[in-house]
Amino acid sequence: MTEADPGMDRDRSAGDVGAHRATVGTPAGAESDETTGTRDKAGDAMATARDKAGDMADTAKDKAGEVAATAKDTAAAAKDKAGELAATAKDKAGEMAVAAKDTAAAATDKAGEVADAAATEAKKRPILVMAAVGTIVALVVRRLLKRKR
Repeated sequence: MTEADPGMDRDRSAGDVGAHRATVGTPAGAESDETTGTRDKAGDAMATARDKAGDMADTAKDKAGEVAATAKDTAAAAKDKAGELAATAKDKAGEMAVAAKDTAAAATDKAGEVADAAATEAKKRPILVMAAVGTIVALVVRRLLKRKR
């Protein structure tokens, strides 16, 4: 016996002392049934959790495959659309180049006509041409002098 536990004897283990006189860790009476039921429920819950985890993993794998396939299809569609847009842009650029060439040719023809008219007018009035050339030369010289400052 000890002061802390007067019912303890040195020949017995701590589990044998007390009202039930049972070894520590062994269930007694109704307690053993509850423990067994709890263990069974825990085992069932764990098996259910494993099954659900497997199902979720399979579902996630399937979804990932679907997303990858969709992304691949979308990328292919985008590539096709880009090809179509490039072809359309090339066609439009060709059309605009032809239109610009036509416009430039028309402008050249018009400029030639204006130049011919100006030359004809210059032959009639040489003093007017000399004054225009003098004015242009004066403007150019003035501009060059301003740039040097």
